[in-house]
Amino acid sequence: MLVKVPETVPAQPSGFEAEAELDSRIMLLWLWPVQELIISFELLYWEANNPTDKHHVTFEPAGFYAVDGLKPDTVYMFSLAARSEMGLGVFTKPIETRTAQSMPGAPPRKVEVDTLNSTALRVTWKPPLSVKQHGQIKGYQLVYSRLENGEPHGQPDVVYISLPDAKETIITGLLPETTYSLTVAAYTTKGDGARSKAKVVTTTGAVPGKPTMMISTTIGNTALIQWQPPKEMVGEHVGYQLLYKRVEIEAFTIKDFRKIDDHFTVTGLHKGATYIFKLCAKNRAGNGEEYVKEISTPEDIPSSYPQNLSVVGLTATSTQLAWDPPPLSERNGEIVKYVVLYRDINIQHNNTNNTTETLMTVQGLQPDTTYDIRVQAFTSKGGGPISPSIQSRTMSTSMPDLPPVFTKNFGVKAVTKTSVLLTWEVPETYKSQVPLKILYNQKSVEVQGNLKRKLITQLQPDTDYSFVLMSRGNSAGGLQQQVSIHTAPDFLRMKPALYQHDVEEGGRVTVSLPRAPAGAPIRSGSALAAYGSGRGPPVSDPWSRWYYLVVVPVTPASLSRWECPEDMDIHELLEAGADSKLQRKRRQSQDFLQPYITAKLDVLPEIFTLGDEKKYNGYYNKPLPGQQRYRCFVLADLTDHESQRMFAASPFSEPIMVKLHSGMSRQTEDPQMLWVMGPVLAVILIIIIVIAILLFKRNGLKAKELETSQLYACSDEKRDLDLDLKKIK
Repeated sequence: MLVKVPETVPAQPSGFEAEAELDSRIMLLWLWPVQELIISFELLYWEANNPTDKHHVTFEPAGFYAVDGLKPDTVYMFSLAARSEMGLGVFTKPIETRTAQSMPGAPPRKVEVDTLNSTALRVTWKPPLSVKQHGQIKGYQLVYSRLENGEPHGQPDVVYISLPDAKETIITGLLPETTYSLTVAAYTTKGDGARSKAKVVTTTGAVPGKPTMMISTTIGNTALIQWQPPKEMVGEHVGYQLLYKRVEIEAFTIKDFRKIDDHFTVTGLHKGATYIFKLCAKNRAGNGEEYVKEISTPEDIPSSYPQNLSVVGLTATSTQLAWDPPPLSERNGEIVKYVVLYRDINIQHNNTNNTTETLMTVQGLQPDTTYDIRVQAFTSKGGGPISPSIQSRTMSTSMPDLPPVFTKNFGVKAVTKTSVLLTWEVPETYKSQVPLKILYNQKSVEVQGNLKRKLITQLQPDTDYSFVLMSRGNSAGGLQQQVSIHTAPDFLRMKPALYQHDVEEGGRVTVSLPRAPAGAPIRSGSALAAYGSGRGPPVSDPWSRWYYLVVVPVTPASLSRWECPEDMDIHELLEAGADSKLQRKRRQSQDFLQPYITAKLDVLPEIFTLGDEKKYNGYYNKPLPGQQRYRCFVLADLTDHESQRMFAASPFSEPIMVKLHSGMSRQTEDPQMLWVMGPVLAVILIIIIVIAILLFKRNGLKAKELETSQLYACSDEKRDLDLDLKKIK
């Protein structure tokens, strides 16, 4: 009996393995399917981090295959299938293998060389691009050689930095006033990579050695500094330079002296402080080696009290306090402790608590009681003045449902380079007549209790800030909420300007827009073939998701209210968007002199025409009414987070006057004027109709009176005629 087995496609190859042979080759091995008539194999392979770009290879039957032309130190995925006369079999489960490491294929980037002095150079760099590293960077090799007449002289010197993350080094032991050529290369376990382009630098001339210096502290917060010239003076001695500062302060005070000077008295030193002094001699080549010395002045009791004492938390039986140390110049030494003095306002006796921190919670208080609180700072010499008192009232136990905080959800809605919009929610139990207070950077801003947002302006770009929200009253609980922000980076510094080749009339104005900073990472976005007039290529977008072009009609109120665009409520401006409820409300309320967004752009063009009656991402670029001045600015949206958005704005442009041209009137430039002119014309029409009716009625009465008088006149004449006839008879 014969049984015919149906033929099928081949089974998967078994024992499929991969092994890296070189930095660009991987060898594949497998076992053939048993009892299968294989006519070819098909291989799929791809980079592990790029699965969409797959390579397909078909080759003759074999048990191995070498894949060449791969990238060094890269993970690849491989999948294999066999083909017979019946068709293609099932591909194997992908296997992965990394190619061998190689030498870096590119040099370090942004190599810079700076002269430190006559015998030292500082070299800085950035690593090669990751795709060109071809393995793990083990360190860097610096090769430098002396140049004479532009040619290397002698054997080059080699410096190895065996730190993968190194980005700078200092080369010492060089000759003064000598030219050197320097290159940098990264290396892996396979060897050195490509070398950077040679940097040529010349060391400065030899400078003087250290002078000698002696410092004597005197009574009255002064110090006498005396010095002698260096033992070895190189070149012409031209003078001295003294730098000094308190160690807690960053900036040095700098004093320059003549070569004949040998002493100086420093005044205004603080008590209990440590100062650092640096003195060097100078010649024509520059400053010499510095003599460095530190001194400490005697301590004393603080001459001022702790600052900004406030309540930062409250319960029925406790009060949490916070304060700042006395001013640095008045601490007179290291603060070793603080003493908090507090008492019931109805009792004269003070209670005290000690702490070494600037935060304390006073426990064991009575509910619904007002306390008088003060704080005092101490050095090792004793206590200083006591601060002015503040009063805090503990919560009442008769209000169990009172929320633990007087506000909630204190947060940040929008951040710009110089402003932040803070928002919060107020529970119904909070008394709106009690004002709120926002504290930041030793400043205080008062806010009405019924408001739920506040725009803080005049901040510094690219700076960290912390804001706390508290009640100014005593019964609401003091400070309850705190948020921290980092202001936007300082870019878009240039303002839009009137394009010099265009005339501002006909409801249109062409302006030149500021450029984004060079060297920033560029977001991939659609290029603009034309924006406005379409002249010139668009500017690359560095950080921004979107650019908004904002038009601000010039009024006395806008000039006095907004010195810069970031003084505006950016969030409110965006809420009045392309077709929002707020925008429709503005149209209905005849509020036409408010700022508005005229265009939303994903790439910033070099020039743009205001009023070209086109739509840009949902925003209508409406014509500008004539005989009105305008300012405009660019607003960059920097983040994708709707809860806390970050913006950067350019400065205002100079005011631009839009002129009338033939066939154009002020009223017809803005279709929104119909909302005003319609009701006005209707009222005028009604008045005209009423006046016409009154005049018509009045003329009718006059005609009737005239007819009556004429009838009476005819009757009298007839009567007189009859009398005359009777007399004749």
